Amino acid sequence: MNDEEKNNFRKIIKKAKKDVLEKEDYKSYLIGRIDSNLMFIEYSLSDVCPKLTGGLYNRSIEILFSYNFELILKLLIILSIGKEEYIKKLEAPRSKLKSHKLNELLNLVSPKKIEEVNIKHIEKIENNFKYYKITTRDEKIFTIQDFEDIRYDFTINKVRETKEEGAKELEETKKEFEIIKDIFSKARVA
Repeated sequence: MNDEEKNNFRKIIKKAKKDVLEKEDYKSYLIGRIDSNLMFIEYSLSDVCPKLTGGLYNRSIEILFSYNFELILKLLIILSIGKEEYIKKLEAPRSKLKSHKLNELLNLVSPKKIEEVNIKHIEKIENNFKYYKITTRDEKIFTIQDFEDIRYDFTINKVRETKEEGAKELEETKKEFEIIKDIFSKARVA
């Protein structure tokens, strides 16, 4: 594909995204997407699903946690600033809405919405790997892996081991999932 074809393709995709945002209720779309993803995670963590363990399983769950927590924050941004303003910000060059950095996304959420969903603080931690430590107002703490870092860790020749910093055991993962579900349940009615 030459440069002109790539640019035309990008224009078509951009227009399609804009049409979806303008024609549909983006809030409902996000809620539906998060709902279905969380149901999949819940099934994956349930006793019905075979007990998978190890780095690959943990990594897959962590990617899903990261992706969905980012969507929850984007839902809160829409609820904070409205769909029209969201679309304007999304189309801006170097828009922070295109970021996967949870602390930056949280800064776009109104303080009222942050309080309503029980989030107190998001701290970015960069040790061997990047992740976010999230504290709720009732002092529950959980971690979300940096979305880009966990997807592309192989490019820096690092592999996450099950016991490595940031990796979780199944029971801890289930507890953290319940906190994420609780935040989402508050976000969907905020």
